[in-house]
Amino acid sequence: MDRRTFASYVLTQAAAAAGFGFAGLARAQAPVKLRIVETVHILFFTPAYVALRRGFFKEQGLDVEITPANGTDKATALLLAGSADVMLVGPEAAFYVAASNSPTKVKMIAGITKRDGAMVVARQPLRELKADDLRGKTIIGSVIGSTPAVFLQAFLRRKGLDPVKDVNVIPNIAPPAKRGAFLSGQGDFAVFYEPDASAVESAGKGYVVASVGQEIGAIDHTAFIATDPYIAANRATLQKLCNAVAKAQKWLHGASPAAIAETIAPEFKGLSQEVLLSASRRGQTLDMWKDTPVITPETVNAFAKILIAGGTLQPSAAAPYQSLVDPSFAQAALKTVN
Repeated sequence: MDRRTFASYVLTQAAAAAGFGFAGLARAQAPVKLRIVETVHILFFTPAYVALRRGFFKEQGLDVEITPANGTDKATALLLAGSADVMLVGPEAAFYVAASNSPTKVKMIAGITKRDGAMVVARQPLRELKADDLRGKTIIGSVIGSTPAVFLQAFLRRKGLDPVKDVNVIPNIAPPAKRGAFLSGQGDFAVFYEPDASAVESAGKGYVVASVGQEIGAIDHTAFIATDPYIAANRATLQKLCNAVAKAQKWLHGASPAAIAETIAPEFKGLSQEVLLSASRRGQTLDMWKDTPVITPETVNAFAKILIAGGTLQPSAAAPYQSLVDPSFAQAALKTVN
């Protein structure tokens, strides 16, 4: 969805969530309780799961609950309604809220991924994915206007393809259903995050043939975001969050794929150790996870350019860095791990 559609949906859903609440996201009863809503539950968000499973949140005195919303628009609606304290989503949410009529604005406070983690999966192995391999084909993609969707568009443009005219992208399959759709025969290609990409490979039903993030380059891709009122009233809590994230990032960059897979295994019950190990190894090999939680103006500007090129954000609506990011928490967190 574009910026206007996103804003309309979010404001409507936020009002509904405020009135009726959201199952599983209980209102915080103490300052140490922190309700985080994530756009979807994927291995790409490993730094957050490491902080949870290795006890780094607990060390900071936080009782953290992470709940998937299955959509950035849904996560944003919950955040604006007060049904979540922090959301873990793509930076596009901050841009869209800034450009919307919402009286409540949001800011990114910490980043955890430094490139798109999406894998292009084909039904047959390819030595090198070329434009002609994709031209005229159907790709299972993501919701229009979402971070995965705009990065897929950028990926296709870099391949010399028009994302609208040269390929057929299916945008309306919910993230939890995408793997099943591809396994059942839908699409010539699909864009998966881990562990779905490794799970499809393990089943012998597909082959990873390209990394969107490697093609696009390093750009902050996932961030913890909070509303301006929550930031003003809960600075100590958010500092603890960023401290734990910074410690998780430091641990992650010194850990083996086997240690990573073992740590996050409770988050992905039902998946084999083989799949988790493959996914963890790929995350490290492709350099997906940030070394620190600091989000720089350069990466925010680069992200804005991708949104603008994708037609989901007008140049005049692109808010400046200081309206989108509060870097103070991440900068202070570095002192706790160095």
